[in-house]
Amino acid sequence: MNLCDKLRNERKKHKLTQQQVADLIGITESGYGFYEQGKRKPPYDHLQALAQHYGVTTDYLLGVSDVPHMTEAQSRSLRSIIQIREDLANDLILDVDDKPFTPDGKEEALQELDRLIKLRQLQK
Repeated sequence: MNLCDKLRNERKKHKLTQQQVADLIGITESGYGFYEQGKRKPPYDHLQALAQHYGVTTDYLLGVSDVPHMTEAQSRSLRSIIQIREDLANDLILDVDDKPFTPDGKEEALQELDRLIKLRQLQK
């Protein structure tokens, strides 16, 4: 299912008119209609607002993920991974098993954490 189909399905599932959704994101009804017709792509701030209103992820709306939302456990896990990455980047984690990070080792660990975060976000 593509973006315009998902937008239409979510709107109908929530029993909203195109005018109501347009009002929600601050555009005209015809402007929103273009999104559902695939004539225009919504900007990121509109996608964020729609995803939040519908209780789904932007990844789901964009077709990156088939899962509309993460479970609470997945969300907690992702927040933990993000926190570890931030701590490492801010030098709050200086070693693993009493072995200090070299600059290259730290960079490699950050890259691996970035990959893991991206993977978890795709599971949304």
